[in-house]
Amino acid sequence: MTKNIISLLVLAATLLRVDVIFARDQDVLGQYIRQNFPASLQISSAQLAQLTWVLGHDRRSNDMDMQASANGMHIEIVRAVTRLYCLQLLKSGRAQDYDDFISAQLKTNENKTLTFNSFKKLSRHIQKLKSLDYQLLEVATILSAVSLTSQAFTQAKILIDTKPLVADNLEFLSATLRKDPNIYPLTKNLVNDNISAKKLLYVLFPPQTNFRHMLYTEGGVGMFKYLRTMIKHQYINADEIDLWYAYWLVNIAGFRGHVEHAGSLYLTEPVFQAMNNLKSMLDEMVHAPNFNPLLPYLEYRAELLGFSSLPADEKLMLAHIGAMMRLYTVEEGQQLQIGYTNLNKQLKQELAADFANSLIDYERLTPTYLPALLGNTLVLLNGDINKTVKTVLPIYHRALRQYYQSVANGALKPSVPLGFNNLSATKNVQKLIESDTNNLAAIKIMSDGEVYLAES
Repeated sequence: MTKNIISLLVLAATLLRVDVIFARDQDVLGQYIRQNFPASLQISSAQLAQLTWVLGHDRRSNDMDMQASANGMHIEIVRAVTRLYCLQLLKSGRAQDYDDFISAQLKTNENKTLTFNSFKKLSRHIQKLKSLDYQLLEVATILSAVSLTSQAFTQAKILIDTKPLVADNLEFLSATLRKDPNIYPLTKNLVNDNISAKKLLYVLFPPQTNFRHMLYTEGGVGMFKYLRTMIKHQYINADEIDLWYAYWLVNIAGFRGHVEHAGSLYLTEPVFQAMNNLKSMLDEMVHAPNFNPLLPYLEYRAELLGFSSLPADEKLMLAHIGAMMRLYTVEEGQQLQIGYTNLNKQLKQELAADFANSLIDYERLTPTYLPALLGNTLVLLNGDINKTVKTVLPIYHRALRQYYQSVANGALKPSVPLGFNNLSATKNVQKLIESDTNNLAAIKIMSDGEVYLAES
């Protein structure tokens, strides 16, 4: 009897301590948001509670980490709240909302600011959504920040084999939401209130279907495999693809929220035009599931960079690299072409052969965070495209070869994609820049597919 009483007292004390920590974390988040975001931002106590999972979590994207300005807050929280703010501006859609949306672009002297007409197109896409769809967008925006946290792993490890999913937060969400959406408090409440929301969560997070990967052509035809399958089996319709795209346009709007969160820093006019072109290609798949959107999209990127008159193989290869480097102008294309031309002949041949294979191999997994590695290198080299190509592509080539060897000899699971998030960290990029290109830095690939410098 005494033992039972003591156990109950210990349990009560533990729960009280958890409640105190939970309340404190919510207060910390609430105070940060009040101090750093406009008063017009609406965020619920349930959304704040879900975001507390990120506090103390050490995993994060290293994209533009050298420019992060989060005032001590975890950058994934800042990105999530920025996305929520951008979503609300798009839903409102007034002239003042446009001014607020592009405020970050004006602050950084962006000369390709999103136009008002383009903002209105994005706004109409959000405004046409049903009430449940909009609620799902808010939930999905928060979930993207909390995936892979220790709390998420604790909940998920009894349901799934989490180890192959460590490196990619969206793949983790895809797997966990299919097993049990009750893992996350926000989705638990949503699914309990409306069972149809469960299916729409699957639509928002299908496996290996990442719009930003497609936008940057990070992979090959395999990027479209699951979307095509869902269309063929009539699991997803045009309206649901619009919902999935709405999630991604919000994701992209707040992509650089950790650099500047006064509106959308990243969704400029060139980015919008590329998104719009790609979305039109994906819409073609609704009517013709076997349509391949990758080649016409690469042709579009090639035209932007001034490659239209080049031989087909070279044109598509350069367009692919340019998309991964997030380049949009003829002047940038000229610099890219010079840098690529100066690479070792054998290196170019092997990279071209690997790219050609990606255009026909539907089972090939998409490497992740290569645009982050290219982008961070470009910033640290003060925008020198030529030097960025010279620095990154040889190490990318080496990583590809080691990755294929590791998969072939069983050292790496074939379900694990190659990842460059760790290598993208500023300290690692600086080491790559300082290394001799004739004596490349040694690398190792971990069990989660992440590429590390061998010395680290």
